[in-house]
Parts: sequence; C-alpha cells; structure tokens
Amino acid sequence: MNKNTTKALGLATATAVLAGGVAATNTVAHADDVKESAQSTTADQTSTATQTKEQAQAAVDAQKQANTDVENANKTIADVKAATDNTQRDADRAAAQQKVDDQQKVVDQAKAAVDAAADPDAAYNKAVSDAQTAHDNTIKTATDAQSQAQRAADAADAAVTNANKDVPRQAQGGDDKGSFYPSDWPSTMFVHNLAELPTTVNDPFTGGDDAATRQTIHAMLYYQDNGTDTSEHVINGQITEAQFNTLQSYFISLVNGYRTAHGLGTISATTEGKAFSDYITNLRNSLNMGYNHTDMFDIHTGAPLDFNKDRAKVTESDHAIETAANQSGFHNSSEVQGLLQQSTANVGYRTMADLMTGVYQVVSSMLYDDGMAIWGHRTALSDPDIKFAALTINPTHDADSNKLYKGYNYDIQLETLTPVNGKSVSDFHTLDNNIAFNLINTTRATYGASADQLKAQTDAHTALDAAKQHVTDVTNSADATLASAKADALQVKNAAGTNIDTLKGTLATAQSTLTNL
Repeated sequence: MNKNTTKALGLATATAVLAGGVAATNTVAHADDVKESAQSTTADQTSTATQTKEQAQAAVDAQKQANTDVENANKTIADVKAATDNTQRDADRAAAQQKVDDQQKVVDQAKAAVDAAADPDAAYNKAVSDAQTAHDNTIKTATDAQSQAQRAADAADAAVTNANKDVPRQAQGGDDKGSFYPSDWPSTMFVHNLAELPTTVNDPFTGGDDAATRQTIHAMLYYQDNGTDTSEHVINGQITEAQFNTLQSYFISLVNGYRTAHGLGTISATTEGKAFSDYITNLRNSLNMGYNHTDMFDIHTGAPLDFNKDRAKVTESDHAIETAANQSGFHNSSEVQGLLQQSTANVGYRTMADLMTGVYQVVSSMLYDDGMAIWGHRTALSDPDIKFAALTINPTHDADSNKLYKGYNYDIQLETLTPVNGKSVSDFHTLDNNIAFNLINTTRATYGASADQLKAQTDAHTALDAAKQHVTDVTNSADATLASAKADALQVKNAAGTNIDTLKGTLATAQSTLTNL
C-alpha cells in the first residue's frame, strides 16, 4: 500500500471519529443546558422561601426534581462521554488494524515476489544441464552415424578380404631334394590354374652348390589339376594361332625378365620371325624329327645325325636353316630346345595352364638347372647381341618320349635371332610380348574381389571419412554453443541474483514495518 493510500485511510478514520465526536458534544451540551435550567429554577425557588407552605413544598418538590434532573443530566453526560470515549477507541483500533492489514498485504506481496523469483543457482544449473544435454545429444547423433559408417566400412573390408582369400598364390619352385613327385611337396611347387603362373623365373636352388644340386629337373614347377583350371583347352594336340602367340609371349617375357635383371636388353617376337618359325615347325613335322636340335637331322630325310660322324650333313642342315632365317631378315644365332610333356592323365586335351607351366619348366631349367648342358642354354639366352626370338612348337615324334609321357607332348624350340647386315631393329614388326602376362593378371583379378566389391569398399571408406569429419565439425560447433550457453546462463544468474537481493530487501523492510506497527 502506498503512502497516499495510507493518508486517505487515516483521513477517513479521523473524519469518522470527528463526526462521532461532534454528535457526542451536542448531547453533552444539551445535558448542560438542562443542568443550568435546573440550577436556575432552584435559585428562584429559594428566593421565595417566604412563600406559602404549598409553594414551599412545591419548591421542595421542584428542588428534588431539579436535583434529579441534575443527576440525570450528569449521568447522561457521563454516559455520553463514555460512549464517545468507546467510539474513539473503536475508531482508533479499527484504524490501527487497517494499518496492520495493509502492511501485511505489503509483506505478503513482497514475500510472493521473493517466492516467485527463481533460485539463481538452480536456474543456472538447469540451463547448463539442458545445454550440456543438447551438446551431448548432438555429438551422439554424429558419432552414431560415424559408428554406422565404420560398421559399413568394416563389412566392405571383410567382403574384399574374404574374396581375396580365394586369390591363388603365385607358384614358386623349390628344391625337392631330387625325389620325383614326393607326397610332401609344398603347394607352391604346383600350378593349378593361370592365376598361379609366375611372371618371373626364380632360382629354385638359391643357396645351393651348383655342382652338387643343379643336376635335376625335379626342382621345377609342375601342373596339377585340382578343379580350379578354367583356361582354354588344346584339343587333340592342335594348338591354335592365338594359343601359340600366348605360349610364345610367355616364353619370351620370362626370358626378358632374366635378361633385364642381369642388365641385358630385351628380345621380341616379330611377324618376320613367325615366318621363320613356321619353316622350322613344318620341317620338323614333315620329316618326323625327334627330340633333338633341328640341325641334328638330315635336312632331306629327317634321319638323326651324329655330330662327329656326319659333320657335312650337319653343316648342310645349318646352312639350310640359316638361309631360311636370312630370307626373313635374320641371322640364326642359336636354337634352344625343351620338351612339353604331359604329366597328367590323357583326357583328350591339355589346358593352356598346363602348357604354360611346361614353358615355365623349360625356361627355368635352361636358366637355373643347365649343368648337364654345360650351361649352353643359359649362355644362348644371355647373348647380349640377340634382338629377336621365334618360338616353334611341334608334336614330339620321339617314340621313347611319347612312350614315357602319355598324351600330347611337344618339342619346343626358341630360335634366337639378330638382324642381317643392312637391317635395323626398326625394320621389323614386333609382336605383343605382354599377351601371356595380361592373361595371367586378368585371370588373377577374377579370383579376387569384384569391381563392385572394391567400389563398395572405396565408397564405404569415403563415407567413413566424411562421417569422421562431420563428428569433428559437429563437436567443434557443439562445444562453442555449449560455452556460449554457459556464459549466457551465468549472466542471467548474476542478474537474477541482484534482483532477488532487491526483492529480499523489500520484504525485510515490509516485515520490519509490520513488526513496528
């Protein structure tokens, strides 16, 4: 209640009391008039004492009446005064009670204001808690997404890993201590499909003494059918042109790997060289030449020659071969020869994986197991002057070889060549040396994870990286938002503290005023 209201209430109370006082005063005045009239009458009657007895008696009666009137008047005055005093007391009490009531209202209002004012600490703690919860929930949403992305990436990795478990290992030869097909041969000594074919020739006798160990071919790789070979079949011994080109490129690529490792230039197959190799193949087939070098057969009859006894015929054969090479633009530097024997059961065909394993055996034995030939094959393949090579493959006409190796067996010769005088390397049309290696690598790819699996793996990891970055960005933003919310809450807390202190002060003042009333 404000000061003006208090004054108005006091003025009303005073007016009421004043009105009551005026009424009481009028009553007292009337009693006084009665008293004065009685007293006047008494005086008059006393002065006539000499009057008659009746008059005296009347006067006495009148005096008694006057006295009675005076007493009544005095009583009336006393009663009126007492009534007036009671009325004033009641008015004063009412006014005081009104002040108390009004001040109680002030106290109640001040207390309500204090009660209504939130606890600054509680409000601050709640605001910070709410901000922290929002912060944590925001980050949790991002981290949950990251966890989901991680699971997807792990699943994609597992799919690729599991698929790659099926990728055949590249086979590698090793010393089998001279035994023939021992039961404890390591799996790396067998080729089962194109994907396992090596693309480099390793030394199976690494660390061994040449003289003691390099006298056996049993350290080389062998083909073994385990049901995984899906390569082309060579039906009834008839090698197609495409299959021939694959075998030739494999032979030359393996040799080039060795030459490159030893600082020598590579050699290439050529269109012109194919014409010369066709001459050798047709010559050997037409004369049923057995397993020996071409110049060791009579060029007319195909009869085997003794190098020491038939020197003139050997020379004639050499001359015929060189003439054929010259016609294609080459000098015939040497001829190295091997045998592609069938080591599996005869089922009417040989697979390309089987024949290419045979090519690897031939090249490996020429380079690392050639002690019996006084390393003549390796010397020929290591000739720094040769630039070209031509492969010839023809069915074996040697009865003993065919008897020993059941099925389809082939003699394989590599003619090493150099350009004739007046010819340069650029004058020849080289063929693709990568046919075989491309086939091997392509086949390997079919055993591993598919393109879709690899793409899924890449996409999953890209999504995971994005999710991780999102967590970082969201965390930074949420941290900044939380810090700002805490600062704002503190500012509100401080302002609320000041306000509640003011309200408490107002309440204390109101309570003090109420107490002092």
